[in-house]
Amino acid sequence: MPSAEQSPRVCALLCLLGLLGGGVGCHGKPEERIENRTVTVACARCVFHMPDVQGCPLAVEIDHKHYFVRGSVPMGLDAHAPDGTCNMPRKAVVDGEIHGDGFVATRLDMLPAENVPAHPKYTPADQH
Repeated sequence: MPSAEQSPRVCALLCLLGLLGGGVGCHGKPEERIENRTVTVACARCVFHMPDVQGCPLAVEIDHKHYFVRGSVPMGLDAHAPDGTCNMPRKAVVDGEIHGDGFVATRLDMLPAENVPAHPKYTPADQH
């Protein structure tokens, strides 16, 4: 058990681990547990138009609300590909927990893209 003076350090470390690893730390009790649900996944900035977003972070839409994705995210997603998350919303099957404005994913399985735009808005050369 940490001493009183170590507690802030322990909490800070757990918060950092929670941000890096998704789900551990100061998030507290999840607001909702999501299991085996098909949701819409897209870029928080380019598709969902979430306020004050820098870059192209992945977000999910659950019950008409948008959440930044943390945790288990598929590697190799090309957000600016024609079927990328900056150009079109995608469907994915997810497991995880909602914590505040974030969805801490333990599984995010992208489904095949449908209706890929012939002329995508963003290309791999775009930086924003």
